[in-house]
Amino acid sequence: GPGVAQYVKVADGPVRVAGMPTLDANVTSLAADGRAFFALAVGTSAADAKIVQNNMLPLHELAPLTTPTARTIELPAVAVDVPAGQSLFLTVSPFSDMSFGHGSRTPGLLVLDNAVLHLPVA
Repeated sequence: GPGVAQYVKVADGPVRVAGMPTLDANVTSLAADGRAFFALAVGTSAADAKIVQNNMLPLHELAPLTTPTARTIELPAVAVDVPAGQSLFLTVSPFSDMSFGHGSRTPGLLVLDNAVLHLPVA
């Protein structure tokens, strides 16, 4: 539903990520046709982090999930070097400007519990 993107710091540079990251989590969604978009971002802080290769992938839940349900979410495959002094962030957003009009169809809450991000580091 409506809201702002969340940025979670996952690693400090220098680090190289090459491949397809995945996110395992228990998902609860109160919205019908709910969506959230996931990406990796790089910056000195969440305030200036830029999405890697301007690419986000959605999690799309057609029906509400009233009990936590295990999901594996594939993030876009990337090849990025995070330099010293910058950090890698997981970005979770209710919208994506690359997918205009494809945010959640109804306002609602989407929660990820026990999330584990798997990074293909080189």
